[in-house]
Amino acid sequence: MYEEYSRALIQRLAPIASGSQQRTPVLPTLKGLERVEAGLPDWWLAGGNVLLLPPNSEKPALECNPHNPPTSAIVALNGLALPAHVMLWGEAPFIFIGEGARMPNAHLFCGDASGIVIADNTGATWSPWLDARNGGLIYVGPDGLFASNVRLQTDDMHAIRDAAGQRVNAFGGRIVIERHVWLGDDVLILGGAHIGSDAIVGARSVVKGRIEPNTVSAGVPAREVRSNVTWDHRDLP
Repeated sequence: MYEEYSRALIQRLAPIASGSQQRTPVLPTLKGLERVEAGLPDWWLAGGNVLLLPPNSEKPALECNPHNPPTSAIVALNGLALPAHVMLWGEAPFIFIGEGARMPNAHLFCGDASGIVIADNTGATWSPWLDARNGGLIYVGPDGLFASNVRLQTDDMHAIRDAAGQRVNAFGGRIVIERHVWLGDDVLILGGAHIGSDAIVGARSVVKGRIEPNTVSAGVPAREVRSNVTWDHRDLP
């Protein structure tokens, strides 16, 4: 059973792998998770959706768009502090939170053919907001750190068009955050962002393009202010 879910997640992760410096992102590990069916809403069961949790875990609050309830969704939550709120819609959305990850009071939104992956041991201080829609993909690598109120969204949820009627803002964008990245308070990450490993993004910055590895970036939009750095989870002199 879990091999089937693993294959499905890996297949859905393939587009992220093609855009990652790591070549292959950390793949979902579902060992130790159990499928939960009791106490779930009727729309969840009717859509053939799958919820996988560690034994004896509390279920997150699941919501759907009543006009487009999810079908064939996979939600696998293996973290230490699980999200408070998960909203899904459309065909085959997927969410994976890896072992040891901490997402307290997180709000996750995932739509049609979209995905959110948070790899092992990445943690948030409080209340991250992740929104993947319109085929968008969010991949957060392992051993990262989110300060409070970090927000990642693959697009703006509304279209901005030029005089010819062409959309000019992102639609179903991709966000890739590599291994061991530190995002400061209130950072906003937009579709098209790619943040290299060991990077640091300063508080209240907006990232919409590429951030190089081992750099500090800050501002609106975020720009590199220092290079050849790394960071440590420990607060040492």
